[in-house]
Amino acid sequence: MKLTSVRIRRFRNIIDSTPISVEPHVTCLVGKNESGKTAILEALYRLKPIYPENFRDIDDYPRWLLAEHRRSGEIEKATPVEATFELDAADVEAIVAIGGKGIVREGQSLIVQKDYANKIHVSVPDINERATVTRLLDSAKLPDGLRSILGDPTTVADLSARLADIEHAVPKIDSPTQKAVGQLEDAIKNQFPEGVERAIEALVVQRMPSFLYFSEYSQLQGKVDLEHLFAEGSQLDPSQLTARSLLQLAHADNQSLLALDYEERRSELEAAANRLTNEVARYWSQSGDLRVDIDVEMAPSGGSHIAKYLQIRVEDLRNGFSNRFDQRSSGFRWFFSFLAAFHEFEKQKDRVVILLDEPALELHPRAQRDFLRFINERLAPKHQVFYTTHSPFMVEAEHLDRVRLVEDRGRGVGAVVSSDVLSAEPDSFFPLQAALGFDIAQSLFGRPDNLLVQATS
Repeated sequence: MKLTSVRIRRFRNIIDSTPISVEPHVTCLVGKNESGKTAILEALYRLKPIYPENFRDIDDYPRWLLAEHRRSGEIEKATPVEATFELDAADVEAIVAIGGKGIVREGQSLIVQKDYANKIHVSVPDINERATVTRLLDSAKLPDGLRSILGDPTTVADLSARLADIEHAVPKIDSPTQKAVGQLEDAIKNQFPEGVERAIEALVVQRMPSFLYFSEYSQLQGKVDLEHLFAEGSQLDPSQLTARSLLQLAHADNQSLLALDYEERRSELEAAANRLTNEVARYWSQSGDLRVDIDVEMAPSGGSHIAKYLQIRVEDLRNGFSNRFDQRSSGFRWFFSFLAAFHEFEKQKDRVVILLDEPALELHPRAQRDFLRFINERLAPKHQVFYTTHSPFMVEAEHLDRVRLVEDRGRGVGAVVSSDVLSAEPDSFFPLQAALGFDIAQSLFGRPDNLLVQATS
């Protein structure tokens, strides 16, 4: 299932974003600070978040409308997020398994909404319910006479009504026919207790991609309480969730990390550190010869209890110097944290839509280009990516079709999104101008087929 369009309404500074067309691989939201870019990602994340996150009208509903719309009941009707998805071959196969061949088709669109009560609403237009009726009748193996009496029902509800009419109108039907009618009625009740549409809607919610949201609050800390991290039922903040992903990236075993035996613990940690070092070396070009080191600190914590903390250090082999992870540059901490957070979902079969709020903001321009390469090579082939930026170096001049401009047009209108770059205000358009200017400066004398025009074209 692939996300094709998004619409955000009545969420923070957004009244109606207007439909946002989503690219198959990467979509880039560009706009100045406080334009509404983050609000779009946060609303979309709540549609089906990997880590629980709900809508709360007191926090999320446009504040200047909150009191009035509570009195009028408008909040109950509001759907802050609406997403349009397109069915792929695997989705069609799964739906056909319960609804019959021909019930839906590949490429068919469906709409998923979520309201402020955090209830999901699914609309699948053009369901061919006749396919379900045909499957039910074929599997029931009805006597020929009964099949002809039933006629040509087009929906399961119609079929159920005709079966009920037969039982009431013909009370003395023979046993084989009575048995066939009863079995068919039982099949309908068991397979579609709330109807065919409800069954398909439940399957759609199950199969639709989850959303992973990553922001500055998801960055790793240099020291992590392992016992709290591994405790069943622990409420973890975004930073701690990233730490858990880090250990999964390293294939670190919980019991080994908490083991008192030094050799067992150290062997697990060295394997983890080597794996992370290789990941960093592949996409971090700002400084070479870095080595990640992970250790567990045992600290007395009153009485006989010993607290265990995950310590992350980074060694600069070129200068023979190491320091704690939280003492490294903010750009490196962000990049390393994202590597850890993403890896948990990289190899799973289920699709994830990755939402990145101002990614690589504190990286050097070349490092931002490295991160774009990471998006294109590692993220986009398997998962759709949505990211926000106002950095010209995070806008690819060769992929301007990915760009959507976000503008806040004031209280009466709120934040809106457009792919028409020519209609944008200068501040919103500036990152694109800078990206194009940089690309022209880089390629004017080094690439063929350059064409100069007088104005924006």
